[in-house]
Amino acid sequence: MQYPKMFRIHQRFEDRCVEDIPGTVRNEVGKLNPDRLIKPGQSVAVAVGSRGIANHSEIVKSVVSELQALGAMPYIVPAMGSHGGGTAEGQQAVLATGGITEDAIGVPIKASMEVIQLGTTDFDMPVFFDRYASEADHIVLVNRVKPHTRFAGKIESGLMKMMAIGLGKRQGASVYHQAFAHYSFDKVVRSIYEMVRQQMPIAFGVAILENGYQQTAQITAIPAKDIVAIEQDLLIQARAWCPRLPFSDVDLLIIDEIGKDISGAGMDTSVTGLKKIFCQEIAHEMPQVQRIFVRELTEGSRGNAMGLGLADFTTKRLVDQINLQATYTNAVTGQNLRGAAIPVHFPTDAEVLKAAFAMIGPVEPEHAKIVWIKNTLNLAEVEVSVAYLQRVCHRLDLTVLTELRSLAVEADGNLPPIDRFGQRGTIADTGALSQEMKQELQRLASLDELTQVYNRYHFDLTLEQEWRRMVREKSSLSLVVVGLAPLHNEFHGGSTELEDTWLQDVARVISHAIKRPADLVARYGPDQFCVLLPMTEVDGALRVARLIESEVQALKVACLDQQMHKCLLVSLGVAHILPTAKSSPQTLVEAADKALHQARDQGSEVMGRIVLQVAAS
Repeated sequence: MQYPKMFRIHQRFEDRCVEDIPGTVRNEVGKLNPDRLIKPGQSVAVAVGSRGIANHSEIVKSVVSELQALGAMPYIVPAMGSHGGGTAEGQQAVLATGGITEDAIGVPIKASMEVIQLGTTDFDMPVFFDRYASEADHIVLVNRVKPHTRFAGKIESGLMKMMAIGLGKRQGASVYHQAFAHYSFDKVVRSIYEMVRQQMPIAFGVAILENGYQQTAQITAIPAKDIVAIEQDLLIQARAWCPRLPFSDVDLLIIDEIGKDISGAGMDTSVTGLKKIFCQEIAHEMPQVQRIFVRELTEGSRGNAMGLGLADFTTKRLVDQINLQATYTNAVTGQNLRGAAIPVHFPTDAEVLKAAFAMIGPVEPEHAKIVWIKNTLNLAEVEVSVAYLQRVCHRLDLTVLTELRSLAVEADGNLPPIDRFGQRGTIADTGALSQEMKQELQRLASLDELTQVYNRYHFDLTLEQEWRRMVREKSSLSLVVVGLAPLHNEFHGGSTELEDTWLQDVARVISHAIKRPADLVARYGPDQFCVLLPMTEVDGALRVARLIESEVQALKVACLDQQMHKCLLVSLGVAHILPTAKSSPQTLVEAADKALHQARDQGSEVMGRIVLQVAAS
């Protein structure tokens, strides 16, 4: 199988960064005048979650240090619902993975799955709260604010979610996720928040925002009474700073690793576009990714493969790493069985790629739109396929870091890690590509590698441009689609080399039939070519179609001695339209495609057939 060529790009995101974390925490906490509330000798439970937050241990240690400076007696409480396998030991181990240990922070960690019940909401939902946190004189929340992977609203993932689901432990998280089937995320979380605020001594929260490079961009201390209002504003900012894929249309997304330390859903659904599964109202905002291939599970996930079920393909080696108990506990508690499903998997990446390319539609693998990322957190540098080359040349937020390199599996049948692959063909001066290199990239992006006529992407761009020009000039636009008979098993001996030669010859004779510089020939599919004819009426388009048919028939005669005559059937669909501002270029394409299908149905192996469709403007 011929894989596409790849190149590495750097994405420019928001890059503001907190340089002095201890100093920033000190200033933020100091603004709240905490000494008016927290007195020497009082205990403070510092709630800490399970996410892979940048500088997590340093931020937590800085908060603890400020509490100690007040003479308080802080301790850490894991606030992560059912994560860590739903056990106290597992949750303490999750904290340790992020560098949060008793030795590192200098205070005890009190981990337990025991909860107390604070009461019930007005819709009869019981509210639970961590027992150790409830015994403290004060509670401080430390968490990152960001979009949630399954819910959309004014409040998503942050301090309020930690107060509700995180500190509700496994029992609370299970009840709350059941409630989500009947009530909105916003209603459930706000109801819990109100009850917790009334009964538990929440002192303040420390909200963390990260930039597009997963660096700490902002730290904000918030008094308990203002958490709702301020967190809503912070979420708006967090959305704007979130990293994203460089392109919104992807045939195959390859992800090197997923895990609970990456995202609650293993992979951020806002990045992959899968959030639309849970929130149809935001589907138009999501990238359109056809297939997802997940290769590995992070060590920090400790076997919890929650979220893997959202992928289409994975590897046997990842499946062998799954801790089913931890995964299923998370799935049942979170009321998300789909996320724990095991997708189609094969022993090697090569086998996965073969299956994936067969399920992305009528696109040859070498022309597929592929984006390859390490995980959904690290998107500053990603690998993309040659199909995106021309777009990159016109994007100011993207920088090319490497030459074109062929995507290839290694001796074991697997791709290398993306970081190792990214070291191949690195350009010494990543900040400035030569003009010659840019021109070459644009050329490669515009041409079909086999036939050397324009490719589908260039055709689509040109069609858009010519459509707008024809609207301005009130002139006609015609399209000839040339469809070839199926090539497979028709050649003597089944030679692929003969197939390639045939396609190259057909492209040559079609190009020869085009006389005007404004006309464009493109390979539109594996066995299909398009001829775009601006300012051309019906009679002119039919003349071009008949000339192409004649040229191909001459090619047929020349090839008879190679026993290729069975493959020389050609059908032509011709479409004509007068473009208007209210119509779409797709109308012309659909009309030509309809005509081509009629020509194939009515044609013969002797002559083929030409069918005309005049599209409504």
